Amino acid sequence: MSGAPTRLVFEVTRDDLVAFNTWYLQHDPEHRRHLNLVRWGGAAALALLGLCAWWWLGRRPEALILVVAAAGGHLLMLRRHLDRLARQAVHRQLDGQDTRGLLCTHTLEITPDGLREANEVHENLVPWTAPFELRAAGEDRVMLSPEPGQVHVITRFRVLDGDVDGFLAEVRRRSAQARAGFLAQGLAGG
Repeated sequence: MSGAPTRLVFEVTRDDLVAFNTWYLQHDPEHRRHLNLVRWGGAAALALLGLCAWWWLGRRPEALILVVAAAGGHLLMLRRHLDRLARQAVHRQLDGQDTRGLLCTHTLEITPDGLREANEVHENLVPWTAPFELRAAGEDRVMLSPEPGQVHVITRFRVLDGDVDGFLAEVRRRSAQARAGFLAQGLAGG
């Protein structure tokens, strides 16, 4: 694949990180399990409390309407409230740290030995045998995680140089090829 893109240059802004983290919290399986527990557990608790009040108030229809409204309101407002809290938490975290190597221009370059990452304060080479993870993060963002604990948030409209889809396809191809070779070498006892 000689014509494959080998370089991608992109900006990362505060808005990109806030949007990505909000998206991630909505789609992370563990966070979603916790959110569902809070969502449905809260609605069930409100419904139970409301049914007790309904019983105590002589089983009047107005009390039952209040039960349904309280549980429904909880379900509707919770998602919006949690998204706002997630955005605020990211802003607070960014306010308290040095963001020179984070909120800046990033360059990713495909080399024979691995993926070279560079920004204004940091340079790193991740070998192709690393467990690369690529996935869409909403409509206009891609998450590239070359190794656990490290994530590049690539916002399509912030790409300054390069073809996002072609670059990511080449990263995926080289990573799969290197891991397959590494696995074959290990199975052969080499």
